[in-house]
Amino acid sequence: MTHYSIGEFAKKTWLSISKLRYYEQEKLIYSLREKNNRRYYKESNIAWTQFIIKLKKRGSQ
Repeated sequence: MTHYSIGEFAKKTWLSISKLRYYEQEKLIYSLREKNNRRYYKESNIAWTQFIIKLKKRGSQ
């Protein structure tokens, strides 16, 4: 299973770390936590996050 730190995930999705945290706070995306309480994201989260970005772009047109 591939998983990414919040920094790696931000680079893959072209979002800032603060935006990812905001989306998580709003329950649009979710992260899992390691034993040291650091966030990590699964590969499947990338497609979902890209879908959210597309919806946001459509809503602002």
